[in-house]
Amino acid sequence: MDERCGLVESPYSSEIRATFRNMDDKERAAVIQKAIDEADGVTMAALTKGPSILSGMTDDAISRNLELYQSTHAPDLLNEMESLFELEKMTNTALYIASEAVGYFANPSQSESIDAAEAEANQATESFTRAFSAEP
Repeated sequence: MDERCGLVESPYSSEIRATFRNMDDKERAAVIQKAIDEADGVTMAALTKGPSILSGMTDDAISRNLELYQSTHAPDLLNEMESLFELEKMTNTALYIASEAVGYFANPSQSESIDAAEAEANQATESFTRAFSAEP
């Protein structure tokens, strides 16, 4: 994602962060918007790839600005990443359910209960079949 968006650190990253840190909120917003509009990956990398204390932005602001930049310049990759995260959640849920099922059916008392229920169902089926197949 970083490569596709041109998010690369430069020798000037520390100066970019220092200058940004000393700006007021209006100037900061203008710098970020300009970086997004002009696909300035060097500026965005300087502001979003270092620790938040260096840029003066909160972690939340860094995440929001980075996502806005990525959604502007690589929306297809961002959508693909979101799909992969969703797939990972579904896979983890399926694995959890399978694990619980294995634990349930591997329990000897549950196995005996299942066998007893199966025998009872078979007996009921035989009784039903006999009742309707008996000739009057």
